Amino acid sequence: MKRLSLLAWIALSIAFTSCKKNADAPVITDTPRTEVPAEMLTAEGKYWTIGTISSVYFHNTSSGAYYDYVRNGGGVVVFFKFKPGGYFENLVYVVANSYGTSTETWTSIEGTVEFTQKQGKDVFITHANKGIYRIRKNVEQSSRPVPVADLKDQHSNTFLYAPWENDEDPNRTYTLMLNLDWYPQVDLNDLDNTVKPEWVNKFHIED
Repeated sequence: MKRLSLLAWIALSIAFTSCKKNADAPVITDTPRTEVPAEMLTAEGKYWTIGTISSVYFHNTSSGAYYDYVRNGGGVVVFFKFKPGGYFENLVYVVANSYGTSTETWTSIEGTVEFTQKQGKDVFITHANKGIYRIRKNVEQSSRPVPVADLKDQHSNTFLYAPWENDEDPNRTYTLMLNLDWYPQVDLNDLDNTVKPEWVNKFHIED
């Protein structure tokens, strides 16, 4: 069996489930943006990522009923990519396999991003411009544009971020991210007492 990287598998899945472009898909324009700090940029094809899905997939090249089949047992993975000029891409993939039912969902968001400070702390603010929701349940597939209300309310957020050295994984580059919109009780002047460790996401650059 061939080993596929997670990003290669994502490209395969998106290509497989893509639909015709919808001229009526909502797009938000003229949102704010700033330059992206050099330390938040990643190489071509590399993303900041976090999740519970293995970064290795297996592509069955043996003949039979499951020839050319790619599958993972389940979990969730989130990708961020920041691009020069103040743009971002966010991908969220969720897969659940149980009792003969396989459900996969993709959320793909693109937009602009501002890197700035809030109360003296480094933050970035995403402004979602457009996106696609995709779902595949067994052999049935569908997709639809992300509504404007979702772009503004669910996918445009303010994140606290900071570089982090993981002593248990010293060869990877990590950044801590905390979605401040999810936890409005966070006091930026008293992080030690108002942030729970489980709220903080430890993103790393995928190998």
